[in-house]
Amino acid sequence: MKRRDFLKKGTLAASLASSPGLLKSDGASETSSTRSSKTSRQTTDEPREIRSAEYLRRVRGDKFLPKTPAHTSSLLSAGMRMTPMPLEERLKRGIVPRQGFCSIAPGTDAMLISGNGPMSIEMPCDPFSEQILFRHESLFIPHKRPFEAPKIAGIFPQVRQMLLDGKYHEAVKLAYDEWHKSPITPLMGGFGGGPAFSMRLDFPKSESVKDYLRTVDFESTELKVHWTDERGEWVRRAFASRPDNVVVQWLTAPAGQSVNVRIALQRSEAGPFGGRMRAGGGQSHVQEDFNEERLIFKGILDASVNNSGYAGVTRVVRSGGSARMEGNVVVVEKASSVMLLTRIEYFADYSEDQVEALRRAVAYIRGHWQRRYGLVTV
Repeated sequence: MKRRDFLKKGTLAASLASSPGLLKSDGASETSSTRSSKTSRQTTDEPREIRSAEYLRRVRGDKFLPKTPAHTSSLLSAGMRMTPMPLEERLKRGIVPRQGFCSIAPGTDAMLISGNGPMSIEMPCDPFSEQILFRHESLFIPHKRPFEAPKIAGIFPQVRQMLLDGKYHEAVKLAYDEWHKSPITPLMGGFGGGPAFSMRLDFPKSESVKDYLRTVDFESTELKVHWTDERGEWVRRAFASRPDNVVVQWLTAPAGQSVNVRIALQRSEAGPFGGRMRAGGGQSHVQEDFNEERLIFKGILDASVNNSGYAGVTRVVRSGGSARMEGNVVVVEKASSVMLLTRIEYFADYSEDQVEALRRAVAYIRGHWQRRYGLVTV
């Protein structure tokens, strides 16, 4: 079973409503016949207005319509200016997927998600300082069996009413406090469901960014981040492949430019390896095995329960340029492109042999993707 073309082009049809400027004031007065005659005169490059006049009148008064974003995200470097890609430019490029949506600002509160079932990633899509959370389904399995869910159903009506009243934080705190009144402790419920680890990508920064856009394709799970600076038009791609069970990230540069990036895997404070792991009844740090060609993040989840654990392997596939280690960070300079292939596997009975087998499997996938996309690696 072959996957859809990684560089499959999309259209903007499903995302026109994402721009608040799309609802023009003169659209409400058009009749169906007038709009039909105008449509017949439009060229193929112009957007067609297919919404009814009644719909336009109704949504124009909706207080929940999206507002123009104020670009004050903490993701952005101090002093950096960012402007979103205008609707006209999105139409011209045809870069928004037919089945998907677009967003005109990065943000940690609304991260884009791609997944293949066992694995998923979450990306805020910052142009220069990307922080990607990697998750795996094994993190949701229970620590100990048997166990019962906390008996807190009695407060659900009160929680529901608080949510309807807009008291979101108070509702969460009430449910959380009620849960902790039960004999069920957090460690008995599971490994937390948090990220397996996070990946940080740092690129050379610019003072200003224009034509920013991030997109999600629901058909291919592909995420894209577009922006333009003084060096040209950039695009960064990522998706989670189901046939190959790997997360693919493709870092490219505009014509005449090169990819310069710092790559690091980090434990997530919210994940099972946040801080330390139990091992042999004591405390030990998660194990890291990094070099300029691959990053391995591994360890036993909780040795006081059993010997289960998992490992994540990221292969660095570089086209041209050079790579070196600075501590635990892979530094790539002057590459034509960089592809990162990541697979996470859960082991019911953890062993280093299984980790090594995973490393070899990811090394094979590098060749598979190399043939598929015609990459030249070193």
